[in-house]
Amino acid sequence: MECRKQPIRSLDISAVLKYLAIRLRTVAKAYGARMEIDEETLTICQELILEEFKNLGIDEIEKAYFLWSAGKLETYGAEMFGGQFSAAQLGKVLAAYEKRRKKIVAQIIIEQEKMREMEQKAAKIEKLKGSFEANLIEAIEKGKLNFVKWEQIPVWWWASIKERGWVKFERGEAMKIFVEAQGLAKQKKIENSDNNKFARLTNRFDNIVEFDLKSQQRNIAGQLTIWKKIINNPDWVRPNQ
Repeated sequence: MECRKQPIRSLDISAVLKYLAIRLRTVAKAYGARMEIDEETLTICQELILEEFKNLGIDEIEKAYFLWSAGKLETYGAEMFGGQFSAAQLGKVLAAYEKRRKKIVAQIIIEQEKMREMEQKAAKIEKLKGSFEANLIEAIEKGKLNFVKWEQIPVWWWASIKERGWVKFERGEAMKIFVEAQGLAKQKKIENSDNNKFARLTNRFDNIVEFDLKSQQRNIAGQLTIWKKIINNPDWVRPNQ
């Protein structure tokens, strides 16, 4: 019955005593008792459960003994000596089961809290993402009105635009842009080298700039792509937010 899964403290006392008597006799016989439980022992066991283990369900008594028999409970001196079921043995098994149960419940609560935090974080990221996209689109619209050369385009725009799939290439178009970016990067490297030479000659070492050709090629390729496909493209369609 469904009530046997509910905490004992929430059940009618007469029903609890009835079910406990049946369950305790069943458990004792199944898990090692060689004789029937006498009425005195049965009464003591019922009182023990009602007093100390009222947060358990009646069905959990058998589950506790199943785990005990499988060696999954940390019990000490819980054997049925001489095949005799006792309140002391019952108490040790249920105490070990309750301890294990609390650990599992605590772990579930921790996992639920982690999941809740992850969901809250994901919702926050999604909200920020929507705000970021709206701001980026607005910045692009302003760029279409004000930018007069590709160098004005912020380098970080390309990663965001690429991630959102706002640019579609014709066949071979991306390669052409990258080759153009290679040439421009090489030209900038020469300019950077000349500037560094001048800085050394004039002892202005703080003006010396390290130049990474591959990084420059990637950055310029992104800027050129945005320039050609968005800023300088009257047919570019503003994405839906």
